[in-house]
Amino acid sequence: MSGQDAADIVQMNSLSSEIPVVSGGKKKSSLLWIVLGCVVMGVGLGVFVYQQSLAPAPKPSATPRASKAPTASVSPVVPSPVTPTTNEVGPVSNTLTFPKKGKLRIYHTLNNIQMVLQLTINGTVKTITLPNKATSATTPANFADSSFEVEAGSTGTLVAYLNSTSGPKLRGWIPPMDSNNKKECGVAGGSVANNEEQIAFIKSKLAGESIFEYQCWEDDDVPGEFNDLYMVWTYAPSTATVSPSPAASATTSPSPSASVKVSPSPSPSPSVKASTVAVASPTPTPSTRAAMPDTSEGVPVTGVFEITVGTVSVGLLLLVLGLFGLLSL
Repeated sequence: MSGQDAADIVQMNSLSSEIPVVSGGKKKSSLLWIVLGCVVMGVGLGVFVYQQSLAPAPKPSATPRASKAPTASVSPVVPSPVTPTTNEVGPVSNTLTFPKKGKLRIYHTLNNIQMVLQLTINGTVKTITLPNKATSATTPANFADSSFEVEAGSTGTLVAYLNSTSGPKLRGWIPPMDSNNKKECGVAGGSVANNEEQIAFIKSKLAGESIFEYQCWEDDDVPGEFNDLYMVWTYAPSTATVSPSPAASATTSPSPSASVKVSPSPSPSPSVKASTVAVASPTPTPSTRAAMPDTSEGVPVTGVFEITVGTVSVGLLLLVLGLFGLLSL
């Protein structure tokens, strides 16, 4: 071997000793720490997400609305009643009640004036005309009879007109001032018309009938005086007394054979009795499933069970990736 060859061999040996040898242990150690970090991160992330899923979602605070100021209620002012003066007395009700069945007779003190009375009974208008007649000392009151009969206990609404239904309408009536003798028409403090002669004459013509209504009328010349007309209501005397026939007056007694025997009502059979059995409804068993989070505010929140499954799945996925990394080393 020449000297040149020996020098080349020495040079090659020196170069080979300077080449660094990289060991695989350091590389595997770094990769192991990376895999362990992924596993720890996956488990920690799963625990964090699970805790956040159990925390209640914050409810949005509702902005308080401005309350409307209450409106003060104003009570209506009721005027105090006014006490009528002497000339402000109003007429009484225009309704009459008839105590028995029969034709009506109306006495009045009109002198040479005709009056028409409209009497509405059960929706039907009946007319009574008080003819134009003169009064005198011997005949201080006139009268007129109705052409129809009224029923006992029936009522009628009365309207009075002078001359005809197209003439002046009288305002109404009140009872006489003296409640005992029924003869004074007017109001306290006003002009009073004494009808003593008229009421004596009327009572002498009753022929067994009785007066059931005394009226002091007024027209519209001086409202409130009620001394223009005196009117008395009674019944027209019967012209003939009709005696009942023996057959009609006979009392009809029920025949013994017509008696109806009432059988006692059948008692219910014991087998038909309806027994009421109270059936207790079973108490509902509470569900073992975890309660759902509050969704009353409209926030879409997944159930606790679903969140837990998702969180564990993420942790397991990261754990599997870490184990796969360890096996691949």
